[in-house]
Amino acid sequence: MRCRFALVGLVTASTNQGATDDALSLLQLQSHRGAPESVTLRPLGEICPEDEILTYEQCIEAMRDTARFPSGNERGARIPHHQHMGQSGCYWASNTKWIYYNPGPYPGKSLYTNLFRPICGPQGGRKQEVLDNPTDPMPDLLLKPVGEQCAPGCGLTYDQCNVAQRDHLVPGALNWNGGPAHAQLNPGANGCYWATNTKIVYWNPEGDKPLPAGLNLGSVAHVARHICGCDGTTTTTTTDSGHVCKHYETEDTCPEARCTWDGDSCTDPPCSFHTEESDCCGDCEWEAGQCQPALFKACPKEGTPGSNVCPEGCTFVDNCEQCEFAAGVWKKKYSTANWPASSGSRPQGCFRNRKFNIKCNIFAPGSKYPSGVDKVGKKRGKWPICKLIEPPKKKC
Repeated sequence: MRCRFALVGLVTASTNQGATDDALSLLQLQSHRGAPESVTLRPLGEICPEDEILTYEQCIEAMRDTARFPSGNERGARIPHHQHMGQSGCYWASNTKWIYYNPGPYPGKSLYTNLFRPICGPQGGRKQEVLDNPTDPMPDLLLKPVGEQCAPGCGLTYDQCNVAQRDHLVPGALNWNGGPAHAQLNPGANGCYWATNTKIVYWNPEGDKPLPAGLNLGSVAHVARHICGCDGTTTTTTTDSGHVCKHYETEDTCPEARCTWDGDSCTDPPCSFHTEESDCCGDCEWEAGQCQPALFKACPKEGTPGSNVCPEGCTFVDNCEQCEFAAGVWKKKYSTANWPASSGSRPQGCFRNRKFNIKCNIFAPGSKYPSGVDKVGKKRGKWPICKLIEPPKKKC
């Protein structure tokens, strides 16, 4: 495995209640918190079967399920510590009472396994995560100046970040016995970065998400240099090939005559763009003298968790404005914040998580991150929100 590293030059830095109730009923919205009941703490020295090894994200969920998996992490970092010893995946250490995560190769080093109790589950996603995010070959790495983020789609994956630290691919980074990147939640950095003060490579799995209640950590924005897998530059064309707007992945290729670039993706113009009733069409409808998103009819059966498939007779909600409008009607949280490219795929169009926070995937099926991972696809812990297949209220 070969990898080049480049240092980027430093720079200065109102809908009725009945509709609401019907929609909520159709989506079968029920609260769920913590790790699934099938995730369990195994005996000392045992090793998880390969298809039951949790991902780091799943290990975080387990650690925060403090009623079932009490640990010292709750008093400190609030995420599992990275280690390069013991069983692969998530485990609880009997000597420290902390939860750790070993991202190393299966089945992991035998050193000290008699002290560790693995946390495993039949829906463990680590095996598939490794297959979906190869690290050989590694991309050419770019170290951004303090204050700069990686370009969209250029952030390292979880495993690429760990390999960058383990194999000493970041000039000046301290080596701690061939281990993976340090995991932490300090605000001011997202994904993989190198800190100028400690000279250590870190992984922040939650980026700009609010910190867990009661946890106060200082910002690292003034010392974090993000490690990227590309610079984000592409060859562009202005030809309108007639595809749907979200097919176009750069501002230069987004046909401005009929589409809008919203800063991250090429989208259909918002409904409010149409000021005449005759122009209000597609997923929009004319109400109270203005053009607004039409509330779709939710699928009677909810999409399968962890899938990217809608039930028969239903289809995806591809219009993100319509998705946001529906979330408001259902009184559910909606976020336009992007997830890290390193975290992988998300279901097509409108989707939710276990806490019923709703987001929308702005990318088109078939589009890929520079790492080769699909931007649209199944994701553990995410449900596609689907609608009944019906003709548009008014064809454009």
